[in-house]
This record gives sequence, C-alpha cells and structure tokens, in this order.
Amino acid sequence: MELPSNFLYGHSVFHCQLHNLLNFLLFRLTGLSGSLGSKDLLLFCLQRFDAFLCCGDLRIVLFYNSFLFLLQLIDGLIYLRDFFIQFIRSLLRGTALTLVIENTNTRSGDYTKTEELLRPGHADYTAYAKYEGWQDARGGGHFSGRITAASVAAGSICEHILAQRGIKVYTHIARCAGVEDAPLSSSAGLIMAEPQPGHFALLDPEKEAPMQAAIRAAGAEGDSVGGILETVITGVPAGIGEPFFDSVESEIAHLAFAIPAVKGIEFGAGFAFADLRGSQANDPFTMRDGKVVTATNKNGGINGGIANGMPIVFRTAVKPTPSIYKEQDTVDYIAKADAKLQIKGRHDPCIVPRAAVVQNTLAAFAVLDLLTVRYGTLGQK
Repeated sequence: MELPSNFLYGHSVFHCQLHNLLNFLLFRLTGLSGSLGSKDLLLFCLQRFDAFLCCGDLRIVLFYNSFLFLLQLIDGLIYLRDFFIQFIRSLLRGTALTLVIENTNTRSGDYTKTEELLRPGHADYTAYAKYEGWQDARGGGHFSGRITAASVAAGSICEHILAQRGIKVYTHIARCAGVEDAPLSSSAGLIMAEPQPGHFALLDPEKEAPMQAAIRAAGAEGDSVGGILETVITGVPAGIGEPFFDSVESEIAHLAFAIPAVKGIEFGAGFAFADLRGSQANDPFTMRDGKVVTATNKNGGINGGIANGMPIVFRTAVKPTPSIYKEQDTVDYIAKADAKLQIKGRHDPCIVPRAAVVQNTLAAFAVLDLLTVRYGTLGQK
C-alpha cells in the first residue's frame, strides 16, 4: 500500500513495527455472537485500520476458539489489501475472538546502541525499577505506542456493534501544535464526517495544512509536538454507568490512560468548572420530543458517574512524542553516571493524528462494556 505524500506520520508506529518479542499481539473479546456478520465487520475494521496505519505490511487473522488446527474448518476466506482475514461460516459464535497482528518490519538494532541510556519522557527508568533489569529495551517494549494496534482492532469491533444500536463515537483533533480546530458542539458532533484515510480528523478541513506545517517545523528542528483530542459519543441511553469504581468517567479514563501518550482528561467543561458559578455550571432540564434532556451540556452527558442521555463529551491531553532528535541529558543506569543521549531511528514528530483513532476505538470499547454490565451480553439483540 503506497503511503500518501501528505501523510506526515507514516514512518512511525507501523513502519517501526513491533519488535521480535512482540511479533504477535493477542487479545480476546468474549460474548460476541450471532448476527454480527463478517463482511460488514471486516469493512468497518479496515476503515479504522486505514486511518490508523495508511501504510505497512500488516496481516490480521481471526481464529475461532484460538486453536490453529481449526483453520481447516474455516469456509469463509476474504482477501482485501494487506489484510488476510478468516471466519467460520461468516459469523461469530459467542466464544473468545482472537486477533493476531504479525509484525514484519523491525529495526531492533536501532535501540542496542543506547539501551543503557534512559530516554527522557519514556518508561525506561520506571520499567527498570519495576522489572529489575528484565525489561525489553527495544522500542520501549510493551510501553510502546505499537501496542495500541490491538486497541484499534478490538475497539473497531465495538464501534461496529454500537453503530448498529444507534450509538456513534466521533473524535477530532481539537488542538495540535498550537493550531485549533473548530469547536465541537453537540450539533457538530451529530453530523461529523468520518475522517478520510491519510487526513487528519478535523471539523474544519482548512486547519489541516497549518497543523501539518507546524508539525513539520518541529520535526525539522529535531523536536516534537502534542495536542488535545476531543471525543463525543451520541446515542448512549440514560442510566449507563456503575458508580463508584465503574462510573462512565472511570471506565473511559481507565482506557484513555492506556494510550501511552495521554497525560490528562476532562469531561464536559472539565477544569473550566473551577472558574464558574453554580448557576453557570448547572445544566437545566427540559422536555424535548417527550424526553427529558438538558438545555446545555456542560457536564458532558454525565451526572453522578451515570450517563444522562446527552452526548458524552471528553478531551484528552496528548504529550509530545518523547523520542526527539535533539541531544538530551540523561543517565547511564548501568554505569550509574550522567550521560548525553542522541536518539536515532524512525520517530514521529507528532502522534496526535494517529492517537485520535485509538481514542475513538477505546471509547467505544468502554461504552460497550458499560452497556454489557447494564443489560448483559444479550443486550446486543
């Protein structure tokens, strides 16, 4: 698959690819069955992977019950682009669904020259402190953004299931490298178009060029930039959420912080509440088309950790890519001495556009999990 010329971040997550010890990323989804057809699911997943990858040599295999010998029983075989996908009679059967993502493009040698030097902003030191030297230094091991490939795979399935039930998840780049997108209102979220592969997820497409220019400028200086991602989830019924450990905020935040670069999250007006009065912060209730709604949505569709039926809105802060080409001060943790670090290899000047897809799919994962807790696994019918 050819990489679009305007695709800034194509040389990173999956051009770097998973290192040898992460050649196979596995995850399981349980409770999916019956009417979820393979072709619709396949096309939906491919759209998500297009937005996430737009490059690379990727093969995904769906196994029934995770047993390889059952492959001979498979009667549905689909080839599309770089994807090789197999199903059993085109339906999920209610047991565990396992996806294998094979990595074929690694450069582990890029990390051997500096593996004893702690990379600022990375988890090198904390991994060393936790795993006492047994951590995998190549590409950051399981702290790498590469692991989010599995999140996109799992979340895209969740998105597909939610869409069949009228629940839609949208994520756009609210701000990146100092360039702001158009503000997201409830009405804008309801009509937000799907981001096109190779393009940024923006409400105002005219903002893409200045964002790209700002990212390129930072990259040309050997530096990197971050941004803010904003997500709106529409169609979630009131009553979803399990206080206090599994509130709507708790579930979403838990998964949002599983995205390696996310360092902050806020719901609705978020930290702006600190400067408001109660009369400004409260969302007045009103009747609309026979339903209880709120006239405003400063609380982001959540009260007391439970969805109130309004669009769920949250934002995350994504830090600049920690792998930069500027020389940095660090420590040689083996020699116990101060040192200088000059990182080489393939790294993005910005991961925000790619992280938008990850946040979108993980938000879908969280909502589907909350729905399952509320209605059980048969709630999909």
